Amino acid sequence: QGFAWLDQEGNLIRTREELTRDEALASFLSDLERNQRNWSEAKNRIKSQLRAAAAAAGGSAQAHEKAICNEGFDDLFKRGAIPEICEMARKYWREGLTGKGQRHDALYSIQHLLWFGDGSLGIPKLPGTRNDERRYQFVMDWLERNHNGYCNHINRGQWREIDQYVRRLCEWRGNHPAPIKRVPYMVTERLAEVLEGQTKKTGHLFTPADAERANIKREEWAREKIRAAVQLLASQENEPRLRLLMRLTGCHPRTLRR
Repeated sequence: QGFAWLDQEGNLIRTREELTRDEALASFLSDLERNQRNWSEAKNRIKSQLRAAAAAAGGSAQAHEKAICNEGFDDLFKRGAIPEICEMARKYWREGLTGKGQRHDALYSIQHLLWFGDGSLGIPKLPGTRNDERRYQFVMDWLERNHNGYCNHINRGQWREIDQYVRRLCEWRGNHPAPIKRVPYMVTERLAEVLEGQTKKTGHLFTPADAERANIKREEWAREKIRAAVQLLASQENEPRLRLLMRLTGCHPRTLRR
């Protein structure tokens, strides 16, 4: 259970908790480089070992099916999610407020995680403008159940101020200039090759409009990552310098400047 390193026979070598974050990342990346395997091969090997262990213990291998489900691996990497903020959100989601002055960090981080969801905690995935109201309702419900007496506004019955604050949090998009009128995509030779390749690959007829929607989606993800990184740095009283933003978001400097 949990993250750990195993030997070839499946015996525990060390658990994630025994290592610092940097040590764990370095070990993981080193192992990945040396021992690349595709998931199908790894999954089949795990299945066979679980069946053997169950048979030796007199149990049923079906009882272990959840342990080898793809879902955990599919959800490991989520575009746009900032791990530090998501981990903060999971802690607050489980424990609620545990002291004074935590409300902003708790609500901001939970609102961020709601864009990406977390099935293990029952947190739904509610990205984009269309889900502003649903994120607002989830955050308000969570706060009402989990403030634990540590929010002065709630203690004083100032729910109107809380309501306005959470709405601003869930609807904030940054101060962007008014949208300019878009012109249709020009079908360049490069774009034509990309659309043709995607059409052959998927069987779906891709058009310039599909390419435009894909670029808009990438831009939205970039804006959300940058927004979250700036607020994280602000909460830590750090200036949002370019190199820090590049490290937190993975965005190109040109994207950040734009």
